[in-house]
Amino acid sequence: MTNMPVKPLPDDAVDMAAKAIAAEVAHHIKTMYPGAAEAVAWESCKRSLAGVIRNGMKRLGDAAERGEMESEIKAMRSQRSREDAMRRDMAEASTPAVVFAAIQHNQSN
Repeated sequence: MTNMPVKPLPDDAVDMAAKAIAAEVAHHIKTMYPGAAEAVAWESCKRSLAGVIRNGMKRLGDAAERGEMESEIKAMRSQRSREDAMRRDMAEASTPAVVFAAIQHNQSN
Protein backbone atom coordinates (compact mmCIF):
# COMPACT_ATOMS: atom_id res chain seq x y z
CA MET A 1 0.00 0.00 0.00
CA THR A 2 1.36 3.38 -0.96
CA ASN A 3 1.72 5.99 1.74
CA MET A 4 0.00 9.16 0.71
CA PRO A 5 0.73 12.51 2.30
CA VAL A 6 -1.89 13.37 4.87
CA LYS A 7 -2.67 16.91 5.89
CA PRO A 8 -2.29 17.25 9.67
CA LEU A 9 -5.53 17.56 11.60
CA PRO A 10 -6.25 20.95 13.12
CA ASP A 11 -6.04 21.26 16.90
CA ASP A 12 -9.81 21.59 17.10
CA ALA A 13 -10.57 18.53 14.92
CA VAL A 14 -12.47 16.76 17.72
CA ASP A 15 -14.53 19.89 18.40
CA MET A 16 -15.32 20.31 14.70
CA ALA A 17 -16.33 16.66 14.32
CA ALA A 18 -18.41 16.73 17.51
CA LYS A 19 -20.31 19.82 16.34
CA ALA A 20 -21.01 18.19 12.98
CA ILE A 21 -22.22 14.96 14.59
CA ALA A 22 -24.30 16.88 17.15
CA ALA A 23 -25.95 18.84 14.33
CA GLU A 24 -26.84 15.55 12.61
CA VAL A 25 -28.22 14.08 15.86
CA ALA A 26 -30.21 17.25 16.63
CA HIS A 27 -31.62 17.30 13.10
CA HIS A 28 -32.63 13.65 13.43
CA ILE A 29 -34.34 14.22 16.78
CA LYS A 30 -36.18 17.31 15.58
CA THR A 31 -37.28 15.57 12.37
CA MET A 32 -38.15 12.12 13.72
CA TYR A 33 -39.29 13.09 17.23
CA PRO A 34 -40.65 16.65 17.00
CA GLY A 35 -42.53 16.25 20.29
CA ALA A 36 -39.26 15.61 22.09
CA ALA A 37 -37.72 18.74 20.58
CA GLU A 38 -40.75 20.78 21.60
CA ALA A 39 -40.74 19.40 25.14
CA VAL A 40 -37.31 20.81 26.01
CA ALA A 41 -35.41 24.08 25.75
CA TRP A 42 -34.21 23.12 22.27
CA GLU A 43 -31.19 25.43 21.92
CA SER A 44 -29.91 24.34 25.32
CA CYS A 45 -30.52 20.71 24.39
CA LYS A 46 -28.49 21.09 21.19
CA ARG A 47 -25.56 22.62 23.10
CA SER A 48 -25.79 19.80 25.62
CA LEU A 49 -25.73 17.18 22.86
CA ALA A 50 -22.66 18.83 21.34
CA GLY A 51 -20.90 18.78 24.71
CA VAL A 52 -21.76 15.16 25.46
CA ILE A 53 -20.65 14.05 22.00
CA ARG A 54 -17.41 16.04 22.20
CA ASN A 55 -16.57 14.72 25.67
CA GLY A 56 -17.32 11.15 24.59
CA MET A 57 -15.18 11.48 21.47
CA LYS A 58 -12.30 12.94 23.48
CA ARG A 59 -12.60 10.28 26.17
CA LEU A 60 -12.65 7.45 23.64
CA GLY A 61 -9.88 9.00 21.54
CA ASP A 62 -7.63 9.26 24.58
CA ALA A 63 -8.49 5.67 25.54
CA ALA A 64 -7.75 4.47 22.00
CA GLU A 65 -4.31 6.10 22.14
CA ARG A 66 -3.65 4.14 25.35
CA GLY A 67 -4.97 0.92 23.77
CA GLU A 68 -7.90 0.84 26.21
CA MET A 69 -10.89 1.81 24.07
CA GLU A 70 -12.93 -1.36 24.67
CA SER A 71 -12.56 -1.12 28.44
CA GLU A 72 -13.45 2.60 28.29
CA ILE A 73 -16.64 1.80 26.35
CA LYS A 74 -17.55 -0.75 29.03
CA ALA A 75 -16.83 1.80 31.76
CA MET A 76 -19.05 4.37 30.01
CA ARG A 77 -21.87 1.80 29.75
CA SER A 78 -21.49 0.94 33.44
CA GLN A 79 -21.55 4.62 34.40
CA ARG A 80 -24.79 5.16 32.42
CA SER A 81 -26.37 2.17 34.18
CA ARG A 82 -25.38 3.49 37.62
CA GLU A 83 -26.72 6.96 36.79
CA ASP A 84 -30.00 5.49 35.49
CA ALA A 85 -30.38 3.42 38.65
CA MET A 86 -29.71 6.46 40.83
CA ARG A 87 -32.29 8.55 38.97
CA ARG A 88 -34.83 5.73 39.26
CA ASP A 89 -34.17 5.29 42.99
CA MET A 90 -34.33 9.02 43.64
CA ALA A 91 -37.61 9.36 41.72
CA GLU A 92 -39.13 6.70 43.97
CA ALA A 93 -37.75 8.25 47.17
CA SER A 94 -40.33 9.75 49.48
CA THR A 95 -38.14 11.56 52.01
CA PRO A 96 -34.75 13.31 52.00
CA ALA A 97 -33.35 10.43 54.05
CA VAL A 98 -34.40 7.94 51.37
CA VAL A 99 -32.85 10.17 48.68
CA PHE A 100 -29.58 10.27 50.63
CA ALA A 101 -29.64 6.49 51.09
CA ALA A 102 -30.25 6.02 47.34
CA ILE A 103 -27.29 8.23 46.51
CA GLN A 104 -25.01 6.37 48.92
CA HIS A 105 -26.18 2.98 47.64
CA ASN A 106 -25.61 3.88 44.00
CA GLN A 107 -22.21 5.47 44.64
CA SER A 108 -20.99 2.28 46.28
CA ASN A 109 -21.99 0.13 43.29
